[in-house]
Amino acid sequence: MTKPDPLDLARLISSVQTIEVAVASQFHIAVGDIRSECRRQEFAVPRHVVMWLARDLTQLTLPQIGRAMNRDHASVLHGVRRVEREINDSVGFRAVVTGLQQLLLPLVG
Repeated sequence: MTKPDPLDLARLISSVQTIEVAVASQFHIAVGDIRSECRRQEFAVPRHVVMWLARDLTQLTLPQIGRAMNRDHASVLHGVRRVEREINDSVGFRAVVTGLQQLLLPLVG
């Protein structure tokens, strides 16, 4: 297995930061709230959306996304799965996430 190029890794982590800014704006919260330890839904849901979008739009692994967000890979996996469930259950939530996905694709994809 080859080691990732540090410049590529820096670019991908920068992509996570771009995703955080877009999601924070969409959910009307601060980027710091996404990165906080707070478990309140108003912060946890956007945090999980960032994780899902990072997984969908970048080539980062779960541990790399976790490092970029100060979380472990299991937390990222949990967030990704929660968003997938909510996308399947809620048309409104799916529309929000799809809109963010389309907005971010040219920026980070």
